[in-house]
Amino acid sequence: MSFADDLGGASKLNPAQETTIRQLAAVIVESEKLQAAIVKGEAVNHEQLVRLSNLQARLIRQLGIKSAGSASSEPDLAAYLAGASE
Repeated sequence: MSFADDLGGASKLNPAQETTIRQLAAVIVESEKLQAAIVKGEAVNHEQLVRLSNLQARLIRQLGIKSAGSASSEPDLAAYLAGASE
C-alpha cells in the first residue's frame, strides 16, 4: 500500500501530488531516523521531531489521505440514532 494507491494509483496523480508525495516520503524518513535515535538512547532535537510530525500531518491532509485510524466501521452518533428510530 502506498500514498499513490490511496489516491487512485500512480498513473492518476498530477505533478503537484507527485511532488507532495515525494516530500512526504522524505519527511517520514527523517522522522523515522530521529525516532530510531531516541530508541538507541541518542540525543535528538525534539523540536525538530515535532516539526517533522506536524509537517507530515499537514502533507497528508493536503493530499486528502485519511489516516488508517480514522476509518471506522462504527456509525457515528447521528447515524446510530437515525437507525434506531426506524
